[in-house]
Amino acid sequence: MLTYLGFSSIDELIQSTIPNDILSKDDLSVGPGLSEFEFLKKSNS
Repeated sequence: MLTYLGFSSIDELIQSTIPNDILSKDDLSVGPGLSEFEFLKKSNS
């Protein structure tokens, strides 16, 4: 799909569509990934 849109990477797509003044350069602190089962168990408790 990136090639169809004329981009060679997701980073190139992001750089051309999101203005630099709102693009965060910091890493997000989102914690470890969860499986669907783990997420549902955690969210229902």
